[in-house]
Amino acid sequence: MPSAALSIKHDFLASGGPRGGRGAPAILFWVHLQGVNFGRPYKVATQTSKRVLKAVLLVVLRRARVASVGAWPASIADYCSQVLGWSNTRFRQTFNAEERTLLQQPVDAADIDVSLLSKLMHKMFQDINVPETLWRAMRDLKKLRNLVCHEHLLLDEEELTQNLKDLKAIYAALLCQVSEVFDVKVDELSRTFCAEVDEVMSSSVMVEASEYFEKVEQFRMDLVGQFIMQGQRELRDHYSKLQVLNPFTWLSSKNFPQLQVNKIFTPLLIIQNSRCVQAATLLTAETMDPDTEEESGVLPDVLVLSGIAGCGKTSLCRFLLHDWRTHEGAVATLKSVDILLYIEARNVTSSSLVTFLQKTLLAETCSHFEEKDIVQTLRQVSVLYVIDGMDEATSDAKLLVSDVFSLAGGSRVLLTTRPEYTSAVTQLAERHHLSHMELAIHGFSDEGRRTFTSRIFAAYVPDESQRHRQEKEFLKFLKTSCRGFAGYLKLPLTLALLACLWQDDKTRIAQITSTTRLYSEIFRLCTTKMATRLQGSSAPHTLDLQGFVASWLQALGKEAYRMLEEGRLVIEEETQRQLAGLCEAQGVDSLQVLSTFLQCEVHTGLLGVNHNFSFVHKSQMEYLAALYLSKEVMAASKSKDTTVQGTLSRFKIFRNSMKKETMADIRDIILFSGWGAKWVNTWLFVVGHLCLQKAARAELQAVLEAILSVPSVTRNEGTMWRLVEESSRHSLVREKVGAAMAKEYSWRPSDEDLCDASHPVAMLMQHTPFTPQSIILRVVGSLRGTQLLGEDGHLHTAAYDNLTPILTCVSQRPSCLVYLKLDEHYYTWGGQETADHLLKLLQPQGNVVSFTGHLGPAGAAALDSSKQMGELNVRVSKAATLEALAQGVLKQDDRVHTLMLCLDLPWSLLPAALPRLHPFAFHLVLHGVHDGVAAAAAEAMAQLSQTFNRVDFVASRLTHHGAKTCLDVLSARKVALKGRLTVRSTHALQEDARLTLEAEVEGGGGLHWWS
Repeated sequence: MPSAALSIKHDFLASGGPRGGRGAPAILFWVHLQGVNFGRPYKVATQTSKRVLKAVLLVVLRRARVASVGAWPASIADYCSQVLGWSNTRFRQTFNAEERTLLQQPVDAADIDVSLLSKLMHKMFQDINVPETLWRAMRDLKKLRNLVCHEHLLLDEEELTQNLKDLKAIYAALLCQVSEVFDVKVDELSRTFCAEVDEVMSSSVMVEASEYFEKVEQFRMDLVGQFIMQGQRELRDHYSKLQVLNPFTWLSSKNFPQLQVNKIFTPLLIIQNSRCVQAATLLTAETMDPDTEEESGVLPDVLVLSGIAGCGKTSLCRFLLHDWRTHEGAVATLKSVDILLYIEARNVTSSSLVTFLQKTLLAETCSHFEEKDIVQTLRQVSVLYVIDGMDEATSDAKLLVSDVFSLAGGSRVLLTTRPEYTSAVTQLAERHHLSHMELAIHGFSDEGRRTFTSRIFAAYVPDESQRHRQEKEFLKFLKTSCRGFAGYLKLPLTLALLACLWQDDKTRIAQITSTTRLYSEIFRLCTTKMATRLQGSSAPHTLDLQGFVASWLQALGKEAYRMLEEGRLVIEEETQRQLAGLCEAQGVDSLQVLSTFLQCEVHTGLLGVNHNFSFVHKSQMEYLAALYLSKEVMAASKSKDTTVQGTLSRFKIFRNSMKKETMADIRDIILFSGWGAKWVNTWLFVVGHLCLQKAARAELQAVLEAILSVPSVTRNEGTMWRLVEESSRHSLVREKVGAAMAKEYSWRPSDEDLCDASHPVAMLMQHTPFTPQSIILRVVGSLRGTQLLGEDGHLHTAAYDNLTPILTCVSQRPSCLVYLKLDEHYYTWGGQETADHLLKLLQPQGNVVSFTGHLGPAGAAALDSSKQMGELNVRVSKAATLEALAQGVLKQDDRVHTLMLCLDLPWSLLPAALPRLHPFAFHLVLHGVHDGVAAAAAEAMAQLSQTFNRVDFVASRLTHHGAKTCLDVLSARKVALKGRLTVRSTHALQEDARLTLEAEVEGGGGLHWWS
């Protein structure tokens, strides 16, 4: 056994001190290579050792003691009381208050350190018969943990390698002892922990230094103060103009007043792994420790917030600007930020940060500073960079962001993007050695949606009683008429647009079933408003306004497509003149038309008033580009000079998708924009337009073939379902999408997935021919529901709404292999809930290949429809269930490969005869057997089978007399036991009695008696 006194040299880590002044939280460390090396065994000895000992504890808890309890204790505290029989006084004397609080948590989830784990093993199991080598291995781990926690050490490379090798040897020896003593397989655990040590060895692990660098220079506080004062004044004036959050600014009128950020902003549902992060605490959210899954105490340098179009990314950024500008303090720590720099990636025309500040954001302030002073000052003050829309970034913006990351140092960055660009952003952060944390914006929670709706109507309807009535009607409309649109109702942009349309025409809004139809209605509304404004103007009365708008939008869509292709979001002056010329040719006021569909910024200069037009939102561009493309496709099908395929090949959006994806074809995959991700929304809108305009089947099929040839589309179930939704569930789209899904797809839904009735995979299964290769359904707790993290950050009960639709769907698809694992059903002795209704749902053709759980007679009979099962682990609490199994799936030897049968029967009320089961040999577990029913239990075994692989008496009260009675009956009935006989009893076994019983089971796997 390797010694825990590893060859580690004692010394103190060399380190520096904090560098930076006001608002510069970043700490620079100087750590010698030997000090860095120490970080590796430190992490292994504290974190990996904790997980090793936790695994050992869980094995011992479930194997070392037996007690007559209805359900196995969930916490250590309950175990001490119910299994060990400890009094409250003994429990309190053994563990302190902090330890007792931890031990009252569910043992599987409790985060217990090495020291307490070692204490638990010795206090609770010191009297069990295990080899001293096992105790010594555990003591070694504790000694090593204490050594690395209480002393500063240095290691060279050779010592590091030897120490980690010794640690792996300790783990292997400990797990090997556990395997031998408690008869459990630990190979997978051993490989996992060894791999973890190897990973730590190969990674860069830094340790905190004990001292910091001393300051390298005194800051020029007078210059810094001047920059802060002037910069804040200029920025606040600029940000005061960014208060409007209207979904489209051109809807502002007496019917659609401007929506101000301070009146309309509603907190969003922001998720980081499994925790909710409130907007108010966004800047104080700490990274999560991957080992403990707890907050690490470290604030990330870069916060990456991702979300689909319209989920509220820009609204959140504007809210941060407002809170910083007004000093209201709604967002924690934002008051302490000296300078907040807001960068809209879509509008950036400067490739360096200093140039951007000099020309755009801080032109007045920067005019008083040299360039080197600007950079130096930014490094000395508290700066928050808010970068919005990295997915819309211009080429200059990408370079600018890289510049920001290189200068970030002691500052922080908050960046928003669509999900498909997240990895590129995090990679950039890592290249600049910045820590990062990814958060997902999911739009509104149910409560947030109600609050946002209330605030919209508060702006639209001044009369309070009328407002409450309309708000109630609108919420009812969303619930009853927008079910097919439910996935989009959590998005602020969609909800605001729907509210605008509902205010305008309550009848037409019922037709909206997709975002394509939503935008179509919005543009119809805009056209109507424009016609009203044009009345009485110089426009010819004979003008076909609808026809003019259609042709003009086609021209605008063509420009939108070109801008998407080139990565631009600002409309060039030449294009503005061309669009204005189309209006003037018809005698229509071009300013009225342009401002109807585009966002207008007015600038007054020496040469007069200048109007600059831009798209309000990238999704608006994508909608119009798709409108143009769909018209081109439909025109091609009617032309004698070209074909649909030929037309598609003219456009980059389809040309590359019709080829194999290679690096040569995909030129803009570098840094932020992957080719497939760039066009996804536009593809969806094209399909939506073709279906809305009732395009010919051949046209739609050609477009679908081009889109579905892209693996990044067909491998994303979310995108595939959106494709079906945008088509309003068109039959051809459903057929093609179902056929294009990956044939080898295996779905393992989480608890959250099973509670989400609108999950993309479930919807694809129900509405397309798509059939997964396999579905692994695992329900740990009750089938009535599970505990999920709620909107308020607390756990709440959620029903498994998806379970019934999934099983009903696969009941007609025998090619889908179903694995059904119900842990609580199987392991809870005496539990009454069964899986019968689930198995009945799978009839007549559901292909269950593996089942773990509790069955009643109906469920056992339903299993008969399964042709071949690899594994059947079933708890039986009724004799009728055994009969149904015997007449069904266990009637023949070859239908079930592995069987484990847990008998949870009332032994005193057994029927006279039990059925014979097949396969011939299986693993049998019997619960609650005592001396009084030992003969009856043995007789039941003999009736069930003539041969058993293994037999396990759990939670029994057998003495050696009862065990001998049982063995005598089995011998008389010529029942053979191939493997081990295990008795887990409340009664101890004397050595002479053990020898007697072992002689009776000679030839099998021996006797194991646990008490």
